[in-house]
Amino acid sequence: MFALLLGAGVRPAAAQPPTLTLSNPHTSGLVEGQRTGVPITASENPTSSLPVTLKFTRTGDFMNPVNLNCLKGDGTGQAACPYEVDLFDYDPDEWIINFRTKDDDIDEPDGTLTVVIEYGEGLTSNSVTVDIRDNDPTVVSLARVGSEVISDGGAAAFTVTLGRALVAGEVIDVPLAISGTGVSADGYTLSVTSGTGAALFGTNTLTLNTVTRSLRFSGAGAQTATLALRPAAASTVERYRIALGPDGTGANGFDRTGLGTNVGGGADPHGTENSFHVWKDLGHPSVTITGGPAEISEGSTASFTLTANPAPSTPFTLTVEVTDSGDFATAGQTGSRTVSIGPDGTGSFTVTTVDDSVYEPDGVINATVQVGDGYTVGVPSSASVAVLELPDDVPYISIKRVPYGINEGGTATFALTASYPPVAPITVNVNVRYGGGFAAPGQTGSRTATIGTDGRGSLTVTTVDDSTFELNGLFKATVQSGSDYKVGSPSWADIIVRDNDRGSQALTVGGPTRVTEGQEFELDTQIHQKTEEPQPLKRTFTRTGDFMATHHGASYWPTLSESYRNYQDWLQGDGTDKGAWTDTYNWRGPHSSIWVKQTKNDRIDEPDGTITMTSEYGDDPTSPSHTVLIRDNDPTVVSLARTGTVSTVAFTVTLGRALVAGEVIDVPLVVSGAGVSADGYTLSVASGTGAALSGTGTLTPTLRFSGSGAQEAMLKLVPAAGSSVERYTIALGPDGDGANGFDHAGLGTNVGGGADPHGTRNSFDVKRGAMEPSVSITGGPDVTEGSTATFTVTASPAPSTPVTVMVDVTDSGSFAGDGQAGSRSVTVGVDGTGSLTVTTVNDGIDDWKGAITATLQAGADYTVSAPSSAAVAVLNDGVQLPDFNLSLRRRFDPSGGVTEGTHFLLVISPTWRVNIPLQVGLKATQAGDFLTRGSRRLYKYGTVDDSHWIYFVNTDNDDMDEPDGTVTMVAEYGNGRTSNSITVPIIDDDPTVVSLSRTGAGAVSAGSGVAFTVSLGRALVAGEVIDVPLAVSGAGVSVDDYTLSVTGGTGAALSGTDTLMPTLRFSGAGAQTATLELVASVAKQYQIALGPDGRVANGFDRPGLGTNVGGGADPHATENHFHVEVTAAQQHPVLQEQLFQQHGEPTAPEVGIAL
Repeated sequence: MFALLLGAGVRPAAAQPPTLTLSNPHTSGLVEGQRTGVPITASENPTSSLPVTLKFTRTGDFMNPVNLNCLKGDGTGQAACPYEVDLFDYDPDEWIINFRTKDDDIDEPDGTLTVVIEYGEGLTSNSVTVDIRDNDPTVVSLARVGSEVISDGGAAAFTVTLGRALVAGEVIDVPLAISGTGVSADGYTLSVTSGTGAALFGTNTLTLNTVTRSLRFSGAGAQTATLALRPAAASTVERYRIALGPDGTGANGFDRTGLGTNVGGGADPHGTENSFHVWKDLGHPSVTITGGPAEISEGSTASFTLTANPAPSTPFTLTVEVTDSGDFATAGQTGSRTVSIGPDGTGSFTVTTVDDSVYEPDGVINATVQVGDGYTVGVPSSASVAVLELPDDVPYISIKRVPYGINEGGTATFALTASYPPVAPITVNVNVRYGGGFAAPGQTGSRTATIGTDGRGSLTVTTVDDSTFELNGLFKATVQSGSDYKVGSPSWADIIVRDNDRGSQALTVGGPTRVTEGQEFELDTQIHQKTEEPQPLKRTFTRTGDFMATHHGASYWPTLSESYRNYQDWLQGDGTDKGAWTDTYNWRGPHSSIWVKQTKNDRIDEPDGTITMTSEYGDDPTSPSHTVLIRDNDPTVVSLARTGTVSTVAFTVTLGRALVAGEVIDVPLVVSGAGVSADGYTLSVASGTGAALSGTGTLTPTLRFSGSGAQEAMLKLVPAAGSSVERYTIALGPDGDGANGFDHAGLGTNVGGGADPHGTRNSFDVKRGAMEPSVSITGGPDVTEGSTATFTVTASPAPSTPVTVMVDVTDSGSFAGDGQAGSRSVTVGVDGTGSLTVTTVNDGIDDWKGAITATLQAGADYTVSAPSSAAVAVLNDGVQLPDFNLSLRRRFDPSGGVTEGTHFLLVISPTWRVNIPLQVGLKATQAGDFLTRGSRRLYKYGTVDDSHWIYFVNTDNDDMDEPDGTVTMVAEYGNGRTSNSITVPIIDDDPTVVSLSRTGAGAVSAGSGVAFTVSLGRALVAGEVIDVPLAVSGAGVSVDDYTLSVTGGTGAALSGTDTLMPTLRFSGAGAQTATLELVASVAKQYQIALGPDGRVANGFDRPGLGTNVGGGADPHATENHFHVEVTAAQQHPVLQEQLFQQHGEPTAPEVGIAL
């Protein structure tokens, strides 16, 4: 699109024209879909009329004009496109020709746009040419010519085809890969037999049984090449795989270093037509497949027969991949199937289907022979059996409104539609709710409607014309469940009912009184008077706090108008001192003007806020207002810290922020300790703004913070005279029952998010008197059973009198003598040390190595410091029994994981040989719920010598969407000994279902927002990502007609908003629901849908999406789209179509005539 953005001005008549010069800001090229501007400068400012003609010539079809038809389509070879204008009417300091290119998803050669200005008597400016780069990849496909095996001395022919013919100067390099068992660089020849501009280059490179070579297409007309692979005469390689690749690492394939591709969008391999197998005739049988019958009904069985020619002398097995295009196959019938071919040359298998009584489109069961050794795959290599839906499955019923709105006294009509026509009429239950007092008796509540054999029905709701002034109302009709149908989508519709009575009050405003941050709300101004001419409606907004969501930082921010950006700046940050924002529109009454806003859930503790709207209309003397309280939902964190000396227990209680006027936080305290009583101490507030104590006659007093500036208080605890209590524990608590702490009954906390205790700074212990010594422990050298283990306890500082320290002694084997384990005491002398000995017993029993461990216990006269525990190893003096190791069999790599429903094999092995039977237990723990019931028990095994055991661990295919998990196995043996652990990732194979639903209903006017939610079937966990493709469509809808943004939702972000198929990413812990807003600037009907779907069994899994959950993601069967009608907005009496606009580049929606 073009717009010359120039300011206004009017001056007198002619003079010698100045020299005009154009500049090119894109010397390196402009990528399609981007916009730019070509500045105009003059040698001097014009002082008289300066008519000019802008002339545009182009190659390619890249321009995105609105009204200048000569810029549409392919401009190659077309005459120049002129546009005339008088530059004198505008400010030369800001002349710029702005144009926009379209991102059309069409692979095409790069193009150009050339601009020149003609003016005066044969004068011209310099010309500027902007190169426009295509960004859509050229798709490369590969296909076999023929299907027979390669005879002795023969060759396999195949074609490589580009998605379009190249033009002069273009080059695409296609890497090819020839692979197979025994394939070598010199074991075959590869040649180009036909094709314009096609040639092989480079040499055959062998890596891991794969030979790579490149095919270059270059120059005008290059598009298809035919190649021949001819095995060497002496070659014994039977199977060759010919493929496109290897692919590059970037988003566009075939773009790795060393290739010479220079087309704008690069090149990509075809999604499916990218490889095939071909066999050399070594005498092995060729296997084909047929299926039958051609059609079956769901619940029946499909049969497939495989034929080997010639018949083998001995049976052999092969695999067949079975797929189901719908949801018909019985569990376990699809996927990889094994089939045996007997000496008669045939083999067969069946696929059973399920009659599920759910209506769905017809499907197909497909079976494809997989490649293998000892046979070749012939033609046909795949067979299909159609599965037909049974006619007894019930249809889905959807509903929509027929009129958008009616006047009171009229009739509202809802249209009901069945997903397919029923054999006989069916009765559908509908619930009708209403807002307002318009419905005639018996028209609301439970209603029924009849769907005829044409699949259509209707429900009417009559209203009463009552002569009473009232606000407009609404009917909402919702389809309820029934026995002869299922509830489809959309399941509800609404119709506005307009009051036709003049009220005594010309203007009313309304909305919620309170919302919580993160929620959306509406403020509604209703004009009730009927006016012949439009009158100004003035709305004034004021606010406090920082709660409003804005569009700052969005990719489309530069496209917003200056006035809208100013409005967004007003919404951003704390609004307390920002003043008022006022907007004024001319409306003809009666009318309803709704202001919809989203608040942000920012996870910041802050005072509650407000937003107030005051409305004025025409010369009406009233100016009603409405205030919404916005409640914060983030808790204020309370921390506790000790200060002062041992004689007085002083401490501070601190809030995470200062309170404001009217706020209160009650902090419960607990004083405890041996011998502590409520009358054995006094507690007081030493300092602190707005801090006061209550309940000081109990052991659970409450500290109240209230009013402006309250944040920190210092308290003092003074023991009563004669008190013998030595130690006090002071803590925050007890906590409340809810997620936010300190909220139990009886507390007066009124801040929005409540209050929570700090995670660690929430308690302390203090001892009256002198400083206590801190003790640690170390162990002596390892010992053999029958010897004595030694430990040393050290105190710092050394005590003035000996201190008794308690130590807990444990024995990991059976080595400690009687009375040596358990609670022991050690005397630490005034030198700061003490010793502990533990005697062991030589029991004459073959055993494992053990350990004696000594751990310091808390005491009254000391504190415990690190190291608080020490161990001394005890060695067996007889046969040292082995430990056991776990490993995965057959070099199974646990990093890749296993899919639920499959198994893995564990090997349990001793570290050395012993001729003693030993008992070993195998224990399984899991993250998630993936093990079968039998795999959750603790198993016992007997072992002799150095033998090992193999154990199958079975996982459960549970048809439940869940995060991927792990299974951890460990062997237990001896006296509490354990082996290494093996952890195997388990990959869920059940898709996460994604649903889409609109928030609200009814038509909206251009410039207003349409809110909707996208929800996952479960919340994601850390590390998980689901990319949901969206599709915005409708007759004539383009990306310039709307903006789309995320207004709420944990871990939700949009990309690709400059296309009609943006992607919504959910990522990280808690991500499940996102609220989005589509703001349309053009009156049209829009459809927002999930999709397009991927080609594989799990939806949304096409290349380019980053979904990494085990089962992928699928769209909901019915909750997957909605339509919304956008009507034209009432506008100010200003020129909407102007060519020239001041202040820089066009905004979206652009004000000015589009060329």
